[in-house]
Amino acid sequence: MSKFNMEEFRGHLAINKMDLDEDIIQQPTLYHKVGVEYSLACSDRDYIKVDLALVKADLYRKHRKKLEKVAEGRVTEEMVNTLIIQEEEYQEINEEYIDANHRVQVLESLKDSFRQRSFMLRDLAQLAVAHFFERDVVKGMEDSARSAQYARSKKAIAEDRKKHRTRVR
Repeated sequence: MSKFNMEEFRGHLAINKMDLDEDIIQQPTLYHKVGVEYSLACSDRDYIKVDLALVKADLYRKHRKKLEKVAEGRVTEEMVNTLIIQEEEYQEINEEYIDANHRVQVLESLKDSFRQRSFMLRDLAQLAVAHFFERDVVKGMEDSARSAQYARSKKAIAEDRKKHRTRVR
């Protein structure tokens, strides 16, 4: 699978009203790609979380035994956890988990943005269709109004001529 370029996909969020048909055609493919990448990022994060738990369990066992020997049985969870979080191995995998979780959150936001984009595309398409028909309806109404006004004016002129002719005779 090719490398996912988050910035490229952010660029696709913008809608070009002049090229609405192309945006509508591309939307499902873009949404699918973001969805797949989101799913992969969730899997990666979950695997790292399991690795973190395994490392923590190993370090817990190691430090608990060490502390029990030194502290003569008075070992608390806080004492063990303090030693665990100081371990470089734990810090590295914890940092990986934090980064993976951040990636998931960013991709989730991007996925939600593409979902919103689909709604906007639908609404813009409806507006475009309504506006197209609205122009024809308004034009037709204007033509009808002009025709009616013309007919009334023509009738009034004809009546005035008729009155004028009857006076002249």
